[in-house]
Amino acid sequence: MANLLSEEQLRKMCEDAAALGFRPERLMNLDRQLRGWIEQRKVSQGIVVKVVRHNQTAFEAAYGQKGAGEEEGPLTVDTIYPLCSQTKPITAALICIMQEEGLLDLTQRVRPHFPRLVCDTDSDIRLWQLLTHTSGLHDGDMWGYIDVFIKEKLEMAVPEEGAPDEVWDEICLRARERMELPAMPAGKEMRQDTFEAIRFSAPLTRKPHTEMIYAGAGYYILGKLISKISGKTIDEYAQEKLFGPLGMTDSYWNLPEEKNDRYYRRSSRHDGWRWLNDRARYNESGDNGIKSTVTDMCRFTQMFLNRGELDGVRIVSPATVDMMLTNYNAKLPDSFFNSEWLSPAWGLGWNIRCGKIDDAGMIRSDRSFQHGGFGGSMITGDPDRDVAIAYFGTHPTENPDWNWSGAHVNNMVLGAIDD
Repeated sequence: MANLLSEEQLRKMCEDAAALGFRPERLMNLDRQLRGWIEQRKVSQGIVVKVVRHNQTAFEAAYGQKGAGEEEGPLTVDTIYPLCSQTKPITAALICIMQEEGLLDLTQRVRPHFPRLVCDTDSDIRLWQLLTHTSGLHDGDMWGYIDVFIKEKLEMAVPEEGAPDEVWDEICLRARERMELPAMPAGKEMRQDTFEAIRFSAPLTRKPHTEMIYAGAGYYILGKLISKISGKTIDEYAQEKLFGPLGMTDSYWNLPEEKNDRYYRRSSRHDGWRWLNDRARYNESGDNGIKSTVTDMCRFTQMFLNRGELDGVRIVSPATVDMMLTNYNAKLPDSFFNSEWLSPAWGLGWNIRCGKIDDAGMIRSDRSFQHGGFGGSMITGDPDRDVAIAYFGTHPTENPDWNWSGAHVNNMVLGAIDD
């Protein structure tokens, strides 16, 4: 299904973008390419794109279906997507707001704030190292340690996949006794609490800030920290300090029921489709769980391009923006993604270009900042060109090469700028 805009509306939008420095014919080409991706099933089911320059919309369009079935109707620009790891720069911004308010300092040790981080007893992991993915925490090691703990500490057999909850309840109750955790009744909440305690007791196999390892665990801790210090859920704190003041009216961890009909649902052709379609999944996590629109995420990105303010509302200081967009990993080895990206350059919550070759486009400037999310979404800000790009795509399982489709979009958008 093609762009909902008529040919006349599309052409006028592209022609109006000339006042913002875009070549209209290049934006028309962007539209043709996106329509082609849907028709050729390269990026299946749905795409939403928005481009903002100088805080003015240059291009916005939606392609494809809102859900797995035709009856759910065509995708629209205000469709709410699950953004997964795009949650991380939002969590980082909230933590930095707390620092400005004197509630914490990023040089502080993590463990006093999060005592379950048993592996931090001797290593002194700092809050800023969680933000730069250099804490030494490794998601695979930590989840794998659950099996190790069951076999070596509890001397029990690891249940087979699909084992009933009652089996896991027995294991978790034994684990809680062994770890001297407070008693909890059997059930989902008890199991989740126990798994958390085991994961964060895993031995640290790398010293902090010696290697970059992209880790959701660090942002999970930061989300817990936001709730602990604020006395609110992370969603409540974000609404108060970020989403509300910034006018991000469709951004939530916990999506309101009245907006459920705007939530994007994938077909079974896509990796993770079951849990991505669950609008309540990962409700309170600092490393994923945000649901939002291209408009809201462009506002968030433009705030950074404006050095902390938007439409007369200041969210963070210019000093904090400079801090967040600094590369803290310049002296670390090329280890991220097995060196395919050539550089571990990372700020606080943001992937900073700094010469790396990655999945966000070769044309973007060295100062550009970006973050993607599982399932096909990406936001990018380029300070050299004052442009914010939000691309929400959908990657079919059988076409993994198109996980790089965000790079194509960024290259086409930046290549359309004529000044």
